[in-house]
Amino acid sequence: MTASWNEVNSKWVVKLRRLYTPERPTDPQEWEEDCGLLLNGCGFLNAWKWPDIPRLHSFKGDLFHTATYNEGFDLRGKFVAVIGNGSSGVQAVAEVYKHASKLVTWVRSPTWIIAAIGQAKGKRSSETAESDENAFAYSEMKEKLRHRPDIFEALLPRNFSVNCRRPTPGNGYLEALAGEKTTVLPGSIQSVTSSGVVDTAGVEHKVDVILCATGFDTSFRPRIPIIGLDPKTTLAEKWAEFPASYLGASADGFPNYFTYGGPFTAVAIFAASLREPQRCTTSFGTWYKMGTKDLRKLVMWPGSQLSYFEMIQQPFLQDYEIEYLSGNRFGFMGNGFCGFEFTGTKDMTWNLDRFSGRDDLRAGVPRKDPHEFKDLADGRVP
Repeated sequence: MTASWNEVNSKWVVKLRRLYTPERPTDPQEWEEDCGLLLNGCGFLNAWKWPDIPRLHSFKGDLFHTATYNEGFDLRGKFVAVIGNGSSGVQAVAEVYKHASKLVTWVRSPTWIIAAIGQAKGKRSSETAESDENAFAYSEMKEKLRHRPDIFEALLPRNFSVNCRRPTPGNGYLEALAGEKTTVLPGSIQSVTSSGVVDTAGVEHKVDVILCATGFDTSFRPRIPIIGLDPKTTLAEKWAEFPASYLGASADGFPNYFTYGGPFTAVAIFAASLREPQRCTTSFGTWYKMGTKDLRKLVMWPGSQLSYFEMIQQPFLQDYEIEYLSGNRFGFMGNGFCGFEFTGTKDMTWNLDRFSGRDDLRAGVPRKDPHEFKDLADGRVP
C-alpha cells in the first residue's frame, strides 16, 4: 500500500494489505512491517488503465478490460465494441469475431500487421532485409483488405517502418476487420452512453459489451506511494517529468531502496544477428522513450547491453553516501569476540576437528570423510 523511510531508525515502514484469506474472505487484513532494505520487483506493465473517454462507466452493459477479462463470459449472440488497436486489441478483435454476433472497433492509430518472416540463409544487406519486410507487410495487408480499401488506408502507417515498433503478427485480425460482422470506424470515440458508444460523427452504436484493449500505464513511476527523505514528495512525484535513477537500480533521496527493471532497463530480448550494424534511419516515438522521438536524452547506459549487465553485477559503493547508525564507524566489529564463545553453543576448535558432524563456521567448506584421508595416506588417491 505505502512505504516510507523512517529517519530515526533508518528503516522502511511498509504498510501491507492482504486482500483475501480463506478465514476472512471479505475482510482485508492490514499491517505494517519494518525493513532495512526495500526491493521493488513490481516491474513495468502491472497497472492496466481504462481509456480516457467521457462517461465510460455510465455504460449499463458489460464493461471489461483485456487485462481483467472474465474468461467465462459468453460472447455468443452479443454485439461487442472493442476499443484499442494495439497488440491487445489486435488479438482481442480476432478472437471476439469468432464468437460475437456483431463487432464494432476503431482504428485510431496506424499499425503494421505482419506475419512472421523466415530468416532465410544467405547474404543479404540490412537495407535489402528492411526493404523486403516493408514490402512484405504492405502486400500482405493490401491483399487481405483488398475488399476494404478504406480500412487499408486507415491502418497503413506512413511515417514509420515495420521495425520501428515490435511488429504485431495479428493472426486473423485483418480477416476479422474485413468480415461481414464487423464495423470499422476511423479515429477516436467521442463518449459512452448507458447503452453504447458514440463516434466522432455523433452516431451512437448500441452494444451489449465494451471491451477496452487500452493497455497499461507505461511510465516508470511506482504504483504505490514511496516516500523517502523528503516526507512531502513520493518517488512517483519526483519521477513525474523524468525518471532519473542510478543505473536503473536506485534513486537519489530514497536510501536503501532498489528496484528490479528500473527506468529504461526494459531492453527487448534480441536474436543474434550477423548483419552489419546500421544507424536508425527513421525517427519515431515509443512508450520506452516516453513518447518522444529523441532517444539521446533517455539512454541510461552509453555502451552495449552486455557491458551494462557486467556493470551491475557488483555495486559501486563509492557512488553511495554511507551513513552509520552508530557514531563509531567500526562498531560493526563488535567487542572482538564471537557470541558463541560465551554461550558454548558451537565448537570453538572447528579448525582442528574436520571430521565431526557439527556445523562448520566457514560456509561452503566441504567436509572430508575420514576414509578419504586414509586412502590418501595409503597412496590410493593421486
